Amino acid sequence: MRVGVAIVAVAVLFVASCGDDSGGFPGASEAGDVSSGSKTDDIDPCALLTDAELSAVLGTVPPSEFFGPNGPFTGCSWGTGDLSVSIATTDELILAPGERERCDPGDLGEDSVVCPGEVTFLFNGIQVGVSTIGQTTIDQILALARTIPSKLPG
Repeated sequence: MRVGVAIVAVAVLFVASCGDDSGGFPGASEAGDVSSGSKTDDIDPCALLTDAELSAVLGTVPPSEFFGPNGPFTGCSWGTGDLSVSIATTDELILAPGERERCDPGDLGEDSVVCPGEVTFLFNGIQVGVSTIGQTTIDQILALARTIPSKLPG
C-alpha cells in the first residue's frame, strides 16, 4: 500500500515538473503578457519619490524596497509600510468593493479617491496608489502623491 502511494506521489511530481513554465498554475505563463507594452513597464516605482521629497514631507528617508508584481500592481515601500506607492496600467480605477462609496473624491488626475491612510488616482492610463500603515498622515500622503504625476509618462 505504501509503495503504491509513493509511486503515485512520484508520478504526480514528475508530471508537474514536465509542464510549462507556469509553475503549474493555469494562466501563470500568460501573466507576463498582461503587462507587455504596459505604460508602467519602464517606471521604477522607487524613483517616483526622491529622498529630498520624502525628507521634506516625512522628516526622514526610510529605506525603500521594490515589490511586485502583485496582480497588475508593482510598487515600492519605504520603511516597514510607513509609505507605499503602487502603480498599474488601467483605464479606470481598480478599487476594492465599496471603496468609492466609503472614501472621499479626490482632486488628483482624471479620477481619484481619498480614504483613511490612502490616496488612489488615475493619470494618463496609470493608476497610482499612495498609502501607509504607519504614522504618515493623509496630508503627508497627499503632498507626496501630488509630486508623482509630473514623473509619469504623459
